[in-house]
Amino acid sequence: MKKQALTLIISYLLLNMGIPVALSRLTWMNQGQRSLYLLVLCQLLTMIIAYLLYKDELKKQWLALKGQNFRQLFPKQFLKLYFAMLVIRIISMQIIGLFVDPNLLGQNQEIINQIAQSTPYIMTFFMTVLFAPFVEELVFRQALIGSFQSKKWINIMTFVSVILFTLAHMMHWADFVIYLPMAAIIVYFYRHYQENVIASMAFHGLNNLIAALLLSFLS
Repeated sequence: MKKQALTLIISYLLLNMGIPVALSRLTWMNQGQRSLYLLVLCQLLTMIIAYLLYKDELKKQWLALKGQNFRQLFPKQFLKLYFAMLVIRIISMQIIGLFVDPNLLGQNQEIINQIAQSTPYIMTFFMTVLFAPFVEELVFRQALIGSFQSKKWINIMTFVSVILFTLAHMMHWADFVIYLPMAAIIVYFYRHYQENVIASMAFHGLNNLIAALLLSFLS
């Protein structure tokens, strides 16, 4: 794996898990808005590091994407696969609901909803629509898959990417029915456009934007 990818992964784990968790144990930091601002600061730092590490690659991929008729093809692909994802989720949740308490499903999303309702909308927008698609796609797609050249390893790391992304968003084992379809479709966009992370960012970002707008409307 490239040093560039390792640097991003370590920074992501340290700034978004290690430091926030460690500081949250300190009484003076574990106070509502203060801990939230710390989280946003860590996310902002992660975004800056990710951009500095991959800015040249992002420019190349953007130019490559423009040559693949992305603007013309993406809207139809997004709508088709977005609704396919919703249908798969609904059917899967109905089946899993026969064996698991439905209240256990989507606990991660419920936590996100609670945070969103108690924080300024601009911060929620930053975390879900800007930070998550940009950083998570560079970590789970570009760093994990894009670091390899051989088709064999690209296929292996594609599988690893889907599994790790799903696990990172799960609070209960049954949550895979919610996040696995999303992970699979995101990685489809990445691979379909010749390992182009901007394509996967586009789907991830629009998916989260729709969720953020619905949450804002319903609350």
